[in-house]
Amino acid sequence: MVNIFGYEIQLPPPFDSNYWQFIVLLLIWVGVALFIVFILHPIVKGITKKTKTKIDDTILSIIRGPVLVIIIAYGAISSLSVLGLSEDILSHIMMAYNLILIIVITWISFKIFNGVIMEYGRMYAEKTKTNIDDILFPILQKLGTIIIVTFGIIFILNSLGIDITMFIMGMGVVGLVIAFAAQRTLSNFFAGMILLTDRPFKVGDMLLLESGEYCEVRDVGMISTKLYDLFEHTVIIIPNDKMASERIINLTEPDVRAKAKITVGVAYGSDIQKVKQILLDIANDQPAKDEEHEPIVRFTEFGDSSLNFLLIMWVKKIGEKWKTASDIREEIDRRFKEEGIEIPFPQRVVYFHDQTKEKSK
Repeated sequence: MVNIFGYEIQLPPPFDSNYWQFIVLLLIWVGVALFIVFILHPIVKGITKKTKTKIDDTILSIIRGPVLVIIIAYGAISSLSVLGLSEDILSHIMMAYNLILIIVITWISFKIFNGVIMEYGRMYAEKTKTNIDDILFPILQKLGTIIIVTFGIIFILNSLGIDITMFIMGMGVVGLVIAFAAQRTLSNFFAGMILLTDRPFKVGDMLLLESGEYCEVRDVGMISTKLYDLFEHTVIIIPNDKMASERIINLTEPDVRAKAKITVGVAYGSDIQKVKQILLDIANDQPAKDEEHEPIVRFTEFGDSSLNFLLIMWVKKIGEKWKTASDIREEIDRRFKEEGIEIPFPQRVVYFHDQTKEKSK
């Protein structure tokens, strides 16, 4: 008698021996596997092709081979029961089946994670404007792979009867040691996460650092930020925890326009209205002038040796600020010379007391 899916069937001679029963059962399980793979699978695949997404098609192609292996392995092990093997041998065979099952499930999890979850996540990341997901996805992919493999190893050890308590405790201790040793790196990593999510600046923005450098953002990584020093023509690499904690001015926010401020002093007695008009004319003639904002001239103070003025004008782009300010100063010098307006320099008059005259008196 052979048990086939719950039905007791008497095989005719000479197939009624244990070995023939084993072969018959094994062939039946192979037939079931072939039916699922070559008949049922195409039917299901035809149904999934009609859906809008390709996720089900990808998952179906991934599990096709592993399902064949699992069914054949299960059929082979269940068929061995008719051979009258000892419990010890059967337990070892079942252990081998559990190992195969764990390996296959781990492999399926790995393929679905990388081929489905990460692939569609990466496609979504390419459509978004932010670059945080583009940076995080490679990290998540490596982290997910490590987690899947680690759990696979843990389940394998557990199925072999190995106590994994000490292994887990050891992993925890190792994790604490690594976290302590990489404290600065982790600090930079989480600071990078803050910079990428909060986005106080992005690639291409111009920053004024607390140390006084004017820099353009070239790259925002998970550990450090690369800046290009506009005046020194050098690349500065700054840890993210420093970028997140220092006072940084984003010169391109709220837009790329900027103010150019020029101070100038004229001699006492100069015509104030004439000076103001000359400064406005010079500012209005600049090609980089922002047409939405008119230049402003303010008489700021009576200095020790000059009447001081402040010219404020808007330029279209932050990068044109310094050249425009230089051009304005050159033009001020030329125009003031033409108009006879003196730009004074600090002077000090010293009187000497002649004591010889007092003695003669």
